[in-house]
Amino acid sequence: MNRYLLLSRFMIAFIFIYASLNKFINFQTQTQILSNLDIPYAAAVTAILALIELIAAVFFILRYNIELSVLILILFLIGNTFMIPIKYPEIVINLLYMKNLSILGGLLTSLLTARLTKTG
Repeated sequence: MNRYLLLSRFMIAFIFIYASLNKFINFQTQTQILSNLDIPYAAAVTAILALIELIAAVFFILRYNIELSVLILILFLIGNTFMIPIKYPEIVINLLYMKNLSILGGLLTSLLTARLTKTG
């Protein structure tokens, strides 16, 4: 069973690892998005957020301080949800909200599982 729990944590964390690496790969674009929101020091904020997201995702896989890593990933998920552009068609917006809701469910389930099973 532990293999399946590890696999499920990896599958959830992969979303955040991909997103954080994407922030580094498309650094200028990500920085511009934050600049357009009038966030000061957008480049530094982008780098710090990407690094925190990556570390939290790795800690989530390893179950190191899982409560904190889940909380950080949930905060990233909430921030991501509020950044969904209104310019998308309604069906796309609904799908993105549902995707984020599913990820949230996976994070909460992983947290509960980790608390219930000390070796999970």
